[in-house]
Amino acid sequence: MPLSPGVSSVDAGRTTQRRASATSQRAIALWLLVCCALLYAMIVVGGVTRLTHSGLSIVEWQPIVGAVPPLSEAQWQETFAKYQRTPEYQKVNQGMSLAAFKGIFWWEYSHRLLGRVIGIAFLLPFLYFPADESIEQCRFSDVRTPDDCDVRRFPLAVHRAE
Repeated sequence: MPLSPGVSSVDAGRTTQRRASATSQRAIALWLLVCCALLYAMIVVGGVTRLTHSGLSIVEWQPIVGAVPPLSEAQWQETFAKYQRTPEYQKVNQGMSLAAFKGIFWWEYSHRLLGRVIGIAFLLPFLYFPADESIEQCRFSDVRTPDDCDVRRFPLAVHRAE
């Protein structure tokens, strides 16, 4: 593609780089905004979980296989039987029905699932953006002044006052 008169290839390269940088900045801003929204949702769901005393309804912590809730009636009965052996059930929710247990279970399940989603939503872009050179890579030990790391391109830079 021929360049306009008076425009050098260096100027054209800078324009392309600025456009890419602006696109990267928008992508990073969107990523951080989504993470903030997910964090807000986590606080709300966590508050409901706390207020409904749902926090101890899932008695086994299985980070990988625990992502699948009980699907059959037999699995629900087994999960409820495990919950009935906990102090939470014996001291607070004695006599709770399976239907009521399902209600508190879903709040706690949603809270844990949202935690997994937040982890993935933060980690994948966090690893992608530096690899894509969308954000300038700085080591903490290299950052002494704001000029050491272009903070407009690296929103996570930590600056030390000297």
